[in-house]
Amino acid sequence: MNRILLIGAYGDGSPTTSGQIIRTCVTYDELKKRYGEKRVLRVNTSLAGTHRLSFLVKLAAGLLRSKTIMVIVSSNGMRVLYPILEKASKLFGRKVLNSIVGGTVKSILERQPECRGAMKSFAVNWVQLPTMIDELAAEGIYNSEVLPNSKPMAPVRAEDIRMISEPPYRFCTFSRISREKGVDAAIEAVKAVRGRGVKAELDIYGQPDDGFREEFEEIMASAPDYIRYCGVAPYDKTAELLKDYYMLLFPTTFVGEGFPGTIVDALFAGLPVIATDWKHNAELIADGETGYVYDYHDKNALAELIERAVSDPEGVYRMSVNCAKEAEKYSIDRVMDIICARIGD
Repeated sequence: MNRILLIGAYGDGSPTTSGQIIRTCVTYDELKKRYGEKRVLRVNTSLAGTHRLSFLVKLAAGLLRSKTIMVIVSSNGMRVLYPILEKASKLFGRKVLNSIVGGTVKSILERQPECRGAMKSFAVNWVQLPTMIDELAAEGIYNSEVLPNSKPMAPVRAEDIRMISEPPYRFCTFSRISREKGVDAAIEAVKAVRGRGVKAELDIYGQPDDGFREEFEEIMASAPDYIRYCGVAPYDKTAELLKDYYMLLFPTTFVGEGFPGTIVDALFAGLPVIATDWKHNAELIADGETGYVYDYHDKNALAELIERAVSDPEGVYRMSVNCAKEAEKYSIDRVMDIICARIGD
């Protein structure tokens, strides 16, 4: 039997907005649907630090029992697991499918050059955007392909989208809550437009980072009633949750940003995005067509674009319809077809 081992962070079962954990869990569930539960094994890297012996035993057993190994890890996992997987590939003929998380692989290779040899030995290195293929090629790694981010849900139908032309204009953020993800910038921008008479509101979804939790709680303690924290939403119900908002705000400057899951969430919900031009955002958001993209150096741009959006409901409606159509590119079935073509029978 060609068993499949999926190595990645599955978390501890609590609600999460971690893109890595969501991607791993979604892939595992979809593999079980296609191949059956008995053929799909898993090793949870989230427990490697607290249950090291158990982790190593499960890893060894999984490597022995599986012909195909798929791995979804960040930089720490690369450092530890890539040498092991390189040996599994070269010495034991295991097929290793490497799904790269985020958009910082070039900088990781600069810090961990030993990963290059391992990546060259893998059957494929999946990246989330075409420009990342070029980045790997510049490092001498040519066995890479695009595997887009995706969601296991149907997009909102374009014909079901309604135009919002009366206040309040409800905006939201939907990602991990940290300074780097820009939640404080979103709050300040909504406060600024309210001060100019724009009836905007902001709902904040996500899990606060440990290092930002106390500061976020202080921010929310003094926040006006039109700014609300709404907790962590189930990752497979985001389209239904977000579809009635006006736009999503994404003022990120997070160094590890690749293909942000929050943009996929917004597309599936038919929700245009106002985002910084940080990293790959401009590749994912067509300015004026599925949202607005602005210079992340410009501290006033987010508030100005919120005002622009509120003054143009017809334009926002048109972008919403475009988002719903764009979401078809990121269906889970299309992504799993790519994965399963590599796994084989």
